[in-house]
Amino acid sequence: MPVNKRLPDMILTGVCGCALLFGGTAIAKSVTEKISVRFANIKLIVNDKVIQTKAEPFVYNGNVYAPVATVANMLNINQEWDNKTPAVRFDDRPPFDMINPKEEVVSLGDHCYLYRWQPSDTYIMKVGTKSNMKDIAVPAVEKAGYHTVMHRISGQFANITGTSDKEFLLANRLVNDSTNGELYVHLLRYENGAVKSVSKLMIPFQSQAVYIEETRELLVRTYEGQTLAKEEIYRWTSNGFEKTGELLPK
Repeated sequence: MPVNKRLPDMILTGVCGCALLFGGTAIAKSVTEKISVRFANIKLIVNDKVIQTKAEPFVYNGNVYAPVATVANMLNINQEWDNKTPAVRFDDRPPFDMINPKEEVVSLGDHCYLYRWQPSDTYIMKVGTKSNMKDIAVPAVEKAGYHTVMHRISGQFANITGTSDKEFLLANRLVNDSTNGELYVHLLRYENGAVKSVSKLMIPFQSQAVYIEETRELLVRTYEGQTLAKEEIYRWTSNGFEKTGELLPK
């Protein structure tokens, strides 16, 4: 099927080894050519997760062509188009300067980063590229007289509710000097340039939550001292997270 495509807008991935190919005369060309390619319903899959793309990959001369932005985002690599050179620049470092090298930065995907804001023990989201970066507030579960400490539960963006593929989970631990405090699993969503609170689930203070993306389940492990007391399984429903099972330690 003949198509018109500017070759600098694409990158190559090896059919067998799935390696990125950056060299060769095809990348150096700056003209528009008429070529014949083969569409074969090729999927882009990372860690068993199918990545959606508007531009369908195709085969040409034994290589698979895929959109550079899609491939870079799914591998959590920063990419930026340099129109002057021209070139596509890749960088796996955060596209902003770190104030403290001990502070935590996690890539959620799609140029979004969770940045642990010290010394407050909370997060902000940084969105964009190095030349266009903005900070976005991340809502926290708060209570008068308590100090909020936030920790990550999920890694990258995930579709937790079945509504959006830009959701993530944080643990919000509320502590003070006189009580054990409270612990919440906080579900958040990034949309329309803001991070919004979707739902929160209170769990035992001496527990740990793990999100299993393959099954969309939340596993809550509760401890008595250093001993595992029980494991509970939660799934998202129209009423929020609901417990669907419980496992007792052997």
